[in-house]
Amino acid sequence: MNEKLTAFILSFVSGFVDTAGFIALGGVFTAHVTGNFVLAGASIARSSTEGVFVKLVMFPIFAAGVGLSYWAACFLERKNKNALFYLLLAEAVFLFIFAALGFYFQPASSVTMTETQIIIAGGIGVLAMAMQNALMKIHLPKMTMTTVMTGNVTQFSIDTMKRIFGVFSTDANEENSAEIAARMSKVGAVLLGFLAGAILGALLFINFALLACLLPCALVLFVAAQFRNHPN
Repeated sequence: MNEKLTAFILSFVSGFVDTAGFIALGGVFTAHVTGNFVLAGASIARSSTEGVFVKLVMFPIFAAGVGLSYWAACFLERKNKNALFYLLLAEAVFLFIFAALGFYFQPASSVTMTETQIIIAGGIGVLAMAMQNALMKIHLPKMTMTTVMTGNVTQFSIDTMKRIFGVFSTDANEENSAEIAARMSKVGAVLLGFLAGAILGALLFINFALLACLLPCALVLFVAAQFRNHPN
C-alpha cells in the first residue's frame, strides 16, 4: 500500500483513539501519554490529587506495551514470521477490547466511568497505542510518525519557511525544493489524518461512546491486510 495512505490511516487512528479516549476516560491520553504528566502536575498545582494516579499509571503501562511489542517482534522474526502483520493484528484486537470494555463501562457518553474502570479500559487503549508506536519504530522507521504530532508540526513549519524564503544554508548536502515538497506532502498527510481522526472521534463519541473505536479497529485491520505479505 502507498506509504502516504498508510501513514494517513494510522495517524487518523491515533487522533481518533486519543480524542475519544480522552473524553471517555475523564482526561487521560492513550496515544500522547506524556501529556498525562502535564495533566497530573496541573491537578497537583490545583491542590487536587483526583485522577493523578490514573494518569501516572498509564506511563508504565505504555512502556510495558512498547517493550512487549519489541520482544514479540524479535520472537516472530526469529520464527521467520511477519512481525509487522501480527503487531498490527494485535493492535486491532486491543482496540476492539478497548471499544467493548469502554461501551460496557460507559454505554452512553453521559455516563462517567469509575477510577478502576478508567484504569482497566484506559490501560487497554494505551497498550494498543503502544503497539502502534513500537511497530512504527521497529518496522516503519522511515515513515512519518503517526502518534505524536509535535515533531511533525515542527518539521512542517521549518519546511514551509524553506519553501517560502528559499534555502539559506550553504551546506552542499542541502535538500532541493522537490525533496522538501515531497516531505511536506508526507508530513501534511499525517497531520491531516490526525486532525480528521480527532474531529471524527469526538463527534462519533457523542452518539456511540467508546463503541465508536470499532472504526479505528477496522482501519488497523485494513492496514494489516495490506502488509500480509510484507517481507520479514
